[in-house]
Amino acid sequence: MARAERRRARGKAHDATLRHVALRDGRRVPFERKSIEELTRADLDRVKDKERNAALVAALRAWIDAGKPPTDPPRLADGAPIRKVRLALNERIGVEIDTGNSARPASAARGGLVRLDVFRKPSASGCERYYFAPVYRHEVATAALAPMRLAKGAWTRRTGRR
Repeated sequence: MARAERRRARGKAHDATLRHVALRDGRRVPFERKSIEELTRADLDRVKDKERNAALVAALRAWIDAGKPPTDPPRLADGAPIRKVRLALNERIGVEIDTGNSARPASAARGGLVRLDVFRKPSASGCERYYFAPVYRHEVATAALAPMRLAKGAWTRRTGRR
């Protein structure tokens, strides 16, 4: 059974905050910039290129352990103050944004969900399997066809057939 959309897909297609995307260990990882005043010790494990930025992590750790004095921000070896740090996120990449620079790809969080397409297919064992395909605002605005991907997993309902 299919039901038509009740209203138009209005609103923002994606979030306004852009996140840098980099290739790490064969997968694409989004990074956010975070102010040092909001940092915790747990955040230091997510610093971008932690091995290369060992001096930065050490300076931030010492600054946090000292009680984060606001008048004296941590400094690098050359004396430059540290204001923000780029941290890896444990989330999926949302909408890819064209920044005009292919060397610096970016992404943003997805906008709202317009509809959820549900597909049903009987399996060989007599169960009906349901598949779900989410359709977001940015996909309605930019694509002529519905997206050709399904959500992970499927829901199964046992029918009377064997």
